Amino acid sequence: MEFVSEVIIMNSHRKKMIAPIVVSAIMILYYVVYFGFLISLLDGVWKYMFADFQYKVTGQKLLSIFPNKPKSSAAKQYDNTFIFNELNYINTLRNRIAHQEPICFSHKTRKIDTTYIHTQYERILRLFAMMGINSKQLLKDMDFVERACIVIETIL
Repeated sequence: MEFVSEVIIMNSHRKKMIAPIVVSAIMILYYVVYFGFLISLLDGVWKYMFADFQYKVTGQKLLSIFPNKPKSSAAKQYDNTFIFNELNYINTLRNRIAHQEPICFSHKTRKIDTTYIHTQYERILRLFAMMGINSKQLLKDMDFVERACIVIETIL
């Protein structure tokens, strides 16, 4: 990611306006290349396995792949609908990346904002934790999301 720093050092106003686009493109490329396997696993097929009908047809056993999920309470249910919704958020991120839509700007503005990226990344890490997967070990040497967000935020 050293070359990304060079993009940010650009001095002219015009080049500073281009920097977010370049950094976003670099981030998307890294994300797609390094996390392609994850994105493909979390595609819409997996999401719909937790939809009510499919969940019931498969014997309501699919939640067992999340042995570390929190216990449900009256206030918060950690059931198939919860997992469906979490996977839906991730699937939406995947679709935005696949359709080359911006992911590092606030909603419907040109202002740089990595909140969306942070939120979805944390969601992925939470699902890994619920599955009993050590995300630090799994993503070792591939986890650039936090560093890329810092680079993008320095453009402000």
